[in-house]
Amino acid sequence: MSGISYDPEKFDNNWKKAQNCNEDLIRHLLIALKQAGYRVERFEIADFDKDTKEATDLVVYLVGGDTLSVALRTRDAHKYFIPFNRDITIRCDVPSGNRTEYDKIFVDGCGDLMFYAFCDYDLKIVVAYRLIDFQALRLHVKRIGKMFVFRKGWNDNSTFWATNCLNLPAGCVVVQRSNAHKDAMQEVETATI
Repeated sequence: MSGISYDPEKFDNNWKKAQNCNEDLIRHLLIALKQAGYRVERFEIADFDKDTKEATDLVVYLVGGDTLSVALRTRDAHKYFIPFNRDITIRCDVPSGNRTEYDKIFVDGCGDLMFYAFCDYDLKIVVAYRLIDFQALRLHVKRIGKMFVFRKGWNDNSTFWATNCLNLPAGCVVVQRSNAHKDAMQEVETATI
């Protein structure tokens, strides 16, 4: 990871991150953060409370002492890239009634950034991604209200707040890349034709 410090044992054995937080995802996140002008010193996987109460999957420590709370959202490129590659979705309702990412981000004001990635090969290879600035997104939502699509989840009856990134003002999408892994992208396109 090119000079960025992290604890590989904690990274690999964290309670739920093994499937969503892997070396390729982190490598692309670090590239996106650098492109956005952030100088990363180190990062760590958020503890259970930060994850479940503050929509934070990673805590990123910057050169100079500041920190960023980063949410990770991975989507299966085979299922979602072609039909929804311009969308970002955030869970806003669950059958259990528990607080959702939408509540944490838009009501409580938690989180700084979201790394929204489409992944291939069992969510291990990043195909495309966006780095979303939550502050800019919160201001946009506050300005226009909840005029967004709400979409039912396909497997658990969750409801998702969804918006097309082309409808967002400058500053909401900080960095984006649609060919993060060219081989995986070609395979996704071939598989969906």
